[in-house]
Amino acid sequence: HDYLMLKIYHPPAKINLGLWILGRRKDGYHELETIFHEIPLYDELIIEESSTSDFYCQDFPSDDNLCVVAWRALEAKVGRPLPAKITLNKKIPSCAGLGGASSDASYTLIALNELHHLQLSDEDLECLAGSIGSDTAFFVKGGCQIGRGRGEILEECDISLQCSLLLAVPSFGCSTSSVFSCVSGPFSSKKDQYKCLKHALQTGKLSEVTCCMYNDLTLPAQKSAPRLIDFMTALSQQYQCPSFLSGSGSSCFILMDKPVQRPPHFNGRYLALFDMSQNKCLWELSHET
Repeated sequence: HDYLMLKIYHPPAKINLGLWILGRRKDGYHELETIFHEIPLYDELIIEESSTSDFYCQDFPSDDNLCVVAWRALEAKVGRPLPAKITLNKKIPSCAGLGGASSDASYTLIALNELHHLQLSDEDLECLAGSIGSDTAFFVKGGCQIGRGRGEILEECDISLQCSLLLAVPSFGCSTSSVFSCVSGPFSSKKDQYKCLKHALQTGKLSEVTCCMYNDLTLPAQKSAPRLIDFMTALSQQYQCPSFLSGSGSSCFILMDKPVQRPPHFNGRYLALFDMSQNKCLWELSHET
């Protein structure tokens, strides 16, 4: 029998523990510094050996899906077709600043590299991923990393969160381009602001960590989607902790010392509590919209 290879991957989501915008670049992008942290919320990517190239995704079926963009970029790099059947099952909320599409694209590169024995290094894949999206390169290795440039210049950060993380995604999304179009100066004047946060993360004291956390996209996101203001305020009041925006939103998160109980209902798309020290989900509530 010829057994066809089938492998299942789980592309994770990320949050930004801090994000500082240093200025606007000549290429139109913004120069930034950020600390990415992977969280245990996953899509499912199934790759199968095939003589043809087929991509299936119920939620985002079109050719502009970032997985297909990544696939074509990899074929262009190696100079030959890379046939496969890829099925993507989405769970990570979209337009939420969680990097779902970027993670899926990165794992498409990883999966095709393995399936076709291309023997490309992580560095090769990061370089290619960096050309596809600003946070795509992060997902090649994941974990916790410092991102500079557009977010594609990476440095590993040897910390891990030892706390509970509450993630809340409202019923509405935020368009990254719309949020960035609301960004105006003055920009963060001090470079290396992430160093204070990195140091606090290494000490492990949650009060120090939250003091150093900041996201320069919070006000632009609230300008782009005004409903975000009430959503973040209500969340902070309910849990008596500051809430932070992830990426360009719309998802928000709270870091807490002790886990909280699952509420009876939630007026949004997704609410979950993660134990970051064990990298697992403790409970979740989701509303398909």
